[in-house]
Amino acid sequence: MNEIVKQRHEILSLLYSARQVEKRLKPGYLTESDISDACGECSFNLGVLIELGHIKQDGFKYRITGSGVEKCEQQSE
Repeated sequence: MNEIVKQRHEILSLLYSARQVEKRLKPGYLTESDISDACGECSFNLGVLIELGHIKQDGFKYRITGSGVEKCEQQSE
């Protein structure tokens, strides 16, 4: 698996974890800064994941979608 693909999986896993611990007032979003701190420079991969429908963006915050959850779970098998 090349580094770009590996980073997309890391981003999905990070957002998957954030959504799992979601609370009523905290909707499972992470900031671009949080993601970059955990995964390195990732603006290219964030754009790709948005285009694929695996994550959604709200300003500088990102959240995994249902499609992204399925993709993350498939990659973990």
